[in-house]
Amino acid sequence: YMKLRSIRWGVLLAVAPFTWAARQDMRIMTFNIRHGGIDVSIGNGQNTWENRALAIHRYVDSVQPDIIGMQETVRTQLMSLLSGMPAYCTVGRGCDNGADEGRVTAIAYRTDRFRALAWDTFWLTDTPSEVSKVEGGINNLTATWAIFEDKLSGVRFGFCNTHLSTVSAAIRYYEIRLIKTRMRDLRQQYGLTNFFLTGDFNMRIYENADGSKAEDFQGENYVLASNLGVSMKDAWSFAPQLYKRSTAIDGVDYIFVTKNVSFDHVQRDPREDADGYFLSDHYPFWADVHFTTSATEDARAAVREAWCEIDSVCDYAYIRTKLLTSADQLSTDGTEPGYPVSNIIDGNASTFTHSQWKGTARPQPHYVQVELRQPVANVCFTYRRRDTGSAIDGVRDRWQDVMVTASEDGTQGDYVTEFHDFGGDALRTYTSPHFPLRRPCRHLRFHVMHTPGEVLRNNYPQYTCSEFQLYEYILLNSCPRKASPEVCAAADALELLIATTEELIEKGTVKRADVAALQNATQLLREARLSYATAISPPPEKHGSHDNIISIYDPMGRLQPSLQQGVNILRKADDTVCKVLIK
Repeated sequence: YMKLRSIRWGVLLAVAPFTWAARQDMRIMTFNIRHGGIDVSIGNGQNTWENRALAIHRYVDSVQPDIIGMQETVRTQLMSLLSGMPAYCTVGRGCDNGADEGRVTAIAYRTDRFRALAWDTFWLTDTPSEVSKVEGGINNLTATWAIFEDKLSGVRFGFCNTHLSTVSAAIRYYEIRLIKTRMRDLRQQYGLTNFFLTGDFNMRIYENADGSKAEDFQGENYVLASNLGVSMKDAWSFAPQLYKRSTAIDGVDYIFVTKNVSFDHVQRDPREDADGYFLSDHYPFWADVHFTTSATEDARAAVREAWCEIDSVCDYAYIRTKLLTSADQLSTDGTEPGYPVSNIIDGNASTFTHSQWKGTARPQPHYVQVELRQPVANVCFTYRRRDTGSAIDGVRDRWQDVMVTASEDGTQGDYVTEFHDFGGDALRTYTSPHFPLRRPCRHLRFHVMHTPGEVLRNNYPQYTCSEFQLYEYILLNSCPRKASPEVCAAADALELLIATTEELIEKGTVKRADVAALQNATQLLREARLSYATAISPPPEKHGSHDNIISIYDPMGRLQPSLQQGVNILRKADDTVCKVLIK
C-alpha cells in the first residue's frame, strides 16, 4: 500500500503546474501515547519508555503520517519522540501550567511539507485561556489547535487535537461543545473550508449523548450531533468498507473531518510491534484523506508557481547589512551564569553562551531571540559552534535543527522556516541561505529543536553557540531579465496578472477563471523560455596526457578523408580472400 501511495504522489507532482492544487492528499493520525508505564506482564515484558520510544520511532517511520494528534504525552516524552522523528515539529502546551508541566495534547507535523501559521492550547472549561478543570473533573483537560499551510500547494486548513474526560458522558458532551465552538470561530476567522479533529474521546462509537447505547447506529453520535456550524463525520464510520483495515474490534480514538473530505484508506494498527514491544495501551489510528481545494487555495498555489517562473528569468542582486550591533537586542529563555548571551556577538570565538540547565523549566524549546531596530523582510544568519574546551561538547551541543518564528511584539510568533543539520559534526561555522519573512517583523526567534547529543536540560536539548550574526538582504533596484524580448514581455505580463490575482485573493472574490488565466500566463512564460534556450555544444574531446593522438573521425562523425582510401583497399582485399575461401 505504501508503494501505491508513493506512486499517487509521484503522479500528482508530475502534473504540478496544471492540476496539483485541485486535490489535496494527506495522511493524518491520532495516537494516545500514554504518559505512564505499560504493565510488564504485557507483550515481551520489556515495556520501558526507552523501548517504547524506539518502537514508536520505527512505527512512525513505517507509516509516515503527515500530521499526528498525540494525547497524554508529557514534555520529556515529546522530546524523546522528536529525537527519533527529525522530520517533525510539535505544537502544544502542558495542561498543568500552560508550559511544560502535565500532559500535552500535542500536534506533530512534517515541517518539510507544512508551516504552522498560528496555534494555541485552551482548557475545556468556562475559562479556556487559564489553567483550569471542569467541575466534577479529575484532570486538567485541553485541546490544541493549529492553522496549517501546505508549502507546495498553498492550501490552508485547521487541525484540532484533544483528550476528553473519563468521568461522564455529560462532561464529555460539554467539552465537545466547547471544542466545536472554538473550531467554528477559527473557521470564520481564517476563512477555512476544512478542519480536522483527532483525539481520545473516551467514548464508544455506539454511545448517545447521555451515555446510553444506541441500538441502531446510523453514523451519528454525540460528537456529530452538536454540529454548531462545524458539521463533521467520523472516519471509521463513513469510510467505505473496502478501505477499512483494523486489528482492533473497538476503540475510543477518533478522526473527524469536515463534510467535503473523502477517505482513501483508514486503518487501526496493533498496539505492539513485531518484537513484542508495546507502543501504547491504545491502537494508533490513521486515515488517508483527500479533498478538492477552493478557488482561493488554487489561486495561492498558482501565484507561487508564477513567481517561480519569473524568478527563473531574473538576475537578482542583493546587499547584506549587519543587524546585530548591541547585546541589548538579544534575549533567550535562560542562560547559565558565566555564559551570557552577549558572548555570541563579542567577536571572540573562545567565549560562548550555554542554555540554562538549572532552575524552572521553560514553556518551549531553548531559543535565541533578536530584536531589530526596524522591521525587515529578508534575512540570513551565521552561526559558529563552541570549539573551545571539550571538542565533544562542542559537537554534541551544536545547533542541528532550528525553527525560526517572527513576530512584531516578541511573543508568540508566526512560523517562518526551519534549518537542518548545519553541515555535520565537522562544521564550525554555518551561513544560512537568505529567506523571506511572511511580512516585515521586528523580532526573530531561533528555536533549537534538536542537537546531536540531545542532552535534555529543563526538558529541552541544551545548546551552545560561540558567535551569531543576523543580516538583512536588501534587493537592489536593478533586476535585469537576461533573456529575449519575448521572454521579458511574457514575464512583465505575468507579473501584472499576479498583482491582480493577489488583490482578488485578499478580497475573497477570486474565481477559478482567474486561476486558469494565471496558469495560462505562467505557461506562456515557460514556453517563451524554452523557445529562447539554445543547444549546448558538446565538450571538446579529452585524451589525458596523450595529446598527440588524432581522432579518425571528423566533426560530422565521418572517417577522415586521409584514412578512407586505406579502408577501401582493406575492404577489397577482404572480398578477394572471401571469394578464394568460398571456391
